Amino acid sequence: MNSILYKKKKIAYKESGKGTPVLFIHGFCEDAQMWNSFVEPFEGYRIIQMDLSGFGESFLLQEHSLVAMASAVKALLDALNIQKCILIGHSMGGYVGLEFAAQYQGRLLGLGLFHSHPYTDTEEVKERRLKSIKFIQRNGHIHFVKQLVPNLFSEEYNNEFIKNRLIFRASKLAPECIIAATEAMLNRNDHTQTLEDIDYPVLLIIGKKDYAIPYEWSEKMMQLPKVAQIEILPKVGHMGMFEAKRVTQKMVKNFLKFVINHNR
Repeated sequence: MNSILYKKKKIAYKESGKGTPVLFIHGFCEDAQMWNSFVEPFEGYRIIQMDLSGFGESFLLQEHSLVAMASAVKALLDALNIQKCILIGHSMGGYVGLEFAAQYQGRLLGLGLFHSHPYTDTEEVKERRLKSIKFIQRNGHIHFVKQLVPNLFSEEYNNEFIKNRLIFRASKLAPECIIAATEAMLNRNDHTQTLEDIDYPVLLIIGKKDYAIPYEWSEKMMQLPKVAQIEILPKVGHMGMFEAKRVTQKMVKNFLKFVINHNR
């Protein structure tokens, strides 16, 4: 992994290939390595995989917010001399992508929300996040991630090797980093208007069996973008890059071509 310094904190990233820059951002309790196998077929693109604050090899930023994470994304792109890119964000990575889109207009060619959405937490979800913080403080984060990861997949997905690998990597995180990210999501901005105002292509990858994002939220979200490629996976949960790897790879590759043609 390479790295830059942002506000005296290390931000780690991996880079490969040449062409139009495509930034992949992981979700909660994940890191940049989750994309390693997924991005292998993406020839002809400059692929950047980033570790968000406190995850993977990136240090925890002093400010625990998605605004700060989006600022770190800008710092990384600036350091790499990338003026515009296509951003693909999974779950929390999508939240960061929307925050980046709101703060830094003109820096994106396209935005992919991979099992993500623009809405703030409901009161019920906020209460769950607060309970998660208390659980980690009382019981430690390893018990937490052992419960979290399996619930991200549909009931039909039975690849225990993938699940255990994700649990193992999440178990290596510092508990204060997981708590900080939970707080950041708890206090995030609503980006319904951001998604409505975007005038470049948007990719929505939606799992019908995604228990983290109710399908009715996704149905509302589909109405928001002006220009969108909408992909619905009927048998997939929250982890389409593993549950339906080849199918979602094709979706993302088609979106990248769509964005490039749109911007000609």
